[in-house]
Amino acid sequence: MTFIQAPRLKAWDQATLIKWFREWQQYITKIEHRCSMTGELYGNKVATVKGCIDPEVLTIMAGEAGGRYHGLGAHGGNQ
Repeated sequence: MTFIQAPRLKAWDQATLIKWFREWQQYITKIEHRCSMTGELYGNKVATVKGCIDPEVLTIMAGEAGGRYHGLGAHGGNQ
């Protein structure tokens, strides 16, 4: 039985995201097929998305999300 490696997201630009998403879909298909053939539990075999993202990219993502929601703390935004 061969090891199925999840794709790594190593950059946060549009072209890289599109390529990674296509590779992620292929990875999921391979894991689903393997589990259907072996009886292994899907949840025990599939990687998490967060686990496939390089720490530097996670930092960028968190920074962008923080900037987008800046000022929507306890007293801001829709209440």
